[in-house]
Amino acid sequence: MRRTSGPLTKFVALALAFAGTAQPGLRAAFKDDGWGARPSAMGGAYTAVADDADGILWNPAGSAQLKSDEAGFMHAEPFTGLASVQLGLNSFSYAHPLAGQQGTIGAAWTNLTAAKIYREDALLLSYARPLYPFTLQGEDERPYLYGGLDVKYLRNAFTLDPYTQGDPVFSGGTHKQAATVDLGLLGFWDRFSFGLAGKNVTQPNMGFAATDRVPAELNLGTAYRQNILFFEDATISLDYSVRKGGSGLRLGWENWFFNRRAAFRAGWNNQAMSFGFGYRMAASSALDLGVDYTYQVPIKLADQGSGSHRISMVVRFGRPAAEQQQVFSVEAEEPALPPPPSASAPSALPPPAAEPKAAAHGDVLAQAQADIEALERMIQEHRLEPIRFVSGTPHVATDSLSTLDRVVRLFRKYPGLKMRIEGYTDVEGQSLGRKQLSAERARTVAGYFVARGIEAERLKTKGSDAGASAKGGRSISFAFFQ
Repeated sequence: MRRTSGPLTKFVALALAFAGTAQPGLRAAFKDDGWGARPSAMGGAYTAVADDADGILWNPAGSAQLKSDEAGFMHAEPFTGLASVQLGLNSFSYAHPLAGQQGTIGAAWTNLTAAKIYREDALLLSYARPLYPFTLQGEDERPYLYGGLDVKYLRNAFTLDPYTQGDPVFSGGTHKQAATVDLGLLGFWDRFSFGLAGKNVTQPNMGFAATDRVPAELNLGTAYRQNILFFEDATISLDYSVRKGGSGLRLGWENWFFNRRAAFRAGWNNQAMSFGFGYRMAASSALDLGVDYTYQVPIKLADQGSGSHRISMVVRFGRPAAEQQQVFSVEAEEPALPPPPSASAPSALPPPAAEPKAAAHGDVLAQAQADIEALERMIQEHRLEPIRFVSGTPHVATDSLSTLDRVVRLFRKYPGLKMRIEGYTDVEGQSLGRKQLSAERARTVAGYFVARGIEAERLKTKGSDAGASAKGGRSISFAFFQ
């Protein structure tokens, strides 16, 4: 390539080095640049997390965890503190879960631009699904191994200027294109998750005058989720990445506050330190909007004020932010005693069937208790959605209906039991008072049960004066009785 002079020389050198088309050992072409503000804030330790639409770009198996449609768009400006540097990163991702256990399909686009000189684009089509058990025996079973595949179309292009016109490097054209695939696995064991992702498996050639293959990359990751002190759903993640020319560790941290409305994140890897935050809000009973922000400080350029800003917009369809999380309970009322025998009765003893019947009722309530506790464990382990309400309203979130359907099936399993439904809320100053809003929530849930075929006489509803936080975070409590 012909030599340029002045500031343009430095800019071209930096742009091409960042793009991986100059100086071996620097950034290689189509290197993962931290797509998505949330994964970037966690230092890129995302292989064993990957539970949103951006997961398509980190571990193709991750999108199989999604319960509803999700889309995300990111914009970033690396090295904003360096003069004359105009680099930009953009990405878009979308995931659509299929019905049942048929998996999730998705698509994504990533883009890197270096002013008007160079750009990289990648288009992805993705599919992920549970791998084991291959056929679930019961719907309460959680698949504990997922697999995924990304088919990628890669394209890079140069825009020539008077200094580079006629350069023999570009005698065959100013752009290259190729296809490759990414593969991923994601497994779960208790509160741990484990991820494996192989990227650019076929190592396509994206060189111009000489062969320049996109190196394959292997990422191994693990994550641990737990409620720690006042942190909600705290996640600690660790990744190890291997790619031609080097390897490295990535560490990440994420925790949620205010009933999973706000999040704080931090991360580290051998290239940068990062921190960020996120916020989610319910726009309607079927729409959740969010924003994520990340600030990264390159370790080698930290003293030059060359931090990178990343911001993502997130849209979830049918996933409004939760006001409170459901806590199930079962309460047994004392069975009514049989009436005293009349004077004409030949014996003061109750009928022989009375004792077995009482015992049978006790067995039914005990079994119902066990089934409800199983549902509660599924919620705590993030295998089942909690019951959510749009803040300040009696409207149940769309993604909570599957949980209500589980309760409906318990109604049908125990036809001799009735249920008390009590609502709670911490919201004040709304159009409905606390107790009235709580009662409306209970009636909304009862109305859903009736619409699903449950007899109205089996339901009792009540609104509570007590706040949700005073009731252990409950928005609705269910209590079976005879």
